[in-house]
Amino acid sequence: MTACKNPHKLEMNILPRPQIKVLAEFCKTLSSPIRIELILLLHEGELCVCDLLPHFSYTQAAISKHLKSLVDGKILQYRQEGKKNMYSIRNPEIFQIIDNIRKFF
Repeated sequence: MTACKNPHKLEMNILPRPQIKVLAEFCKTLSSPIRIELILLLHEGELCVCDLLPHFSYTQAAISKHLKSLVDGKILQYRQEGKKNMYSIRNPEIFQIIDNIRKFF
């Protein structure tokens, strides 16, 4: 029977728990196919809900809720233009992250 690995060595190779929590929240934000599709639609530049709505069979309220989750998750940002919220990608590295996940599967 072999001895257990030294737990102290294992701890050196993992992220601190606060960073793990942030990573888990990020993954949770990406866990919806609708949210991933919204991110991909915003690849070309900023759009409002009215621009995004024709791509989905969901209500404006449902799309807005997903956009809010992406903003709260720091994946999207928005600015107001009159009565519209214009959404855009906060950090374009999200596309590389999505591409890496796609390659994984």
